[in-house]
Amino acid sequence: EGTEEKWPGVIVSWDVVNEAVADGSTQLRTSNWTKVVGLDFVNRAFEYARKYAKPGVKLYYNDYNTPQEPKLTGICNLLDSLIADGTIDGYGFQCHFSVNNPYVATVRNAVERIASKGIRLRVSELDVGMEADTRQNQNKQAQYYKELFQLFMEYADQFEAVQVWGLTDDRSWRSDKFPLLFNKKMEPKPAFFAVVEAVKEKAE
Repeated sequence: EGTEEKWPGVIVSWDVVNEAVADGSTQLRTSNWTKVVGLDFVNRAFEYARKYAKPGVKLYYNDYNTPQEPKLTGICNLLDSLIADGTIDGYGFQCHFSVNNPYVATVRNAVERIASKGIRLRVSELDVGMEADTRQNQNKQAQYYKELFQLFMEYADQFEAVQVWGLTDDRSWRSDKFPLLFNKKMEPKPAFFAVVEAVKEKAE
């Protein structure tokens, strides 16, 4: 039984392919997919996903380290080929960052390049690590979150969602970096209020 029959309207998009471009390269990373199917495996995956996806369901390519060159160029080249095929709807940014790494200006460059292609955008995974859970670092983390959300809000017409990768620091896959908006007591951190402030400023 298909997902649309079991859960109608629940699944609005699919990450068809994830993390295919190699770090430090413009090329695809070597995998069983490249060995068996070939270097066009991403194109073929989107071709079949488009063929069988229900009308209106959006198809995404998703990757991490997007702001880093030459990987950004490799991602853009891949997106261009999928756009030419007419099979992709959007790009998902995995944003596992740390305070001031990468610089927000570097993130902006990546967002601007990909947004200019006219596809939908999504932050599929967001957290911002810090070395120690001090008040000073919390404030730096808050400012970084705020600047990221200010950037995302500039492209609100294209971003479908910004998904923080977890709820509380202690349950994060990067728990030693305290990267989320709530602490282990489920109390909102300065970063939470910074995000709210960024959204309110945009709305005013």
